[in-house]
Amino acid sequence: MNKSIFSVLFSTRLMAFLFIVFASAMAAGTFIEDAYNTDVAKKIIYNAWWFEVIMVFFVINFFGNIK
Repeated sequence: MNKSIFSVLFSTRLMAFLFIVFASAMAAGTFIEDAYNTDVAKKIIYNAWWFEVIMVFFVINFFGNIK
């Protein structure tokens, strides 16, 4: 069980998925910032809990891949 959790957390597939989601969120944030202003983009995208979770998973995946 633990082995499968670690294999998913440290996988390159998860990293690729995180990159796609992160890039999409950054693009959405850019469009929102352009349409409204920086404060709105910060509130909706950049300071959102799910955006922080993506970055935490990036860190976990990064440290798991250091050998």
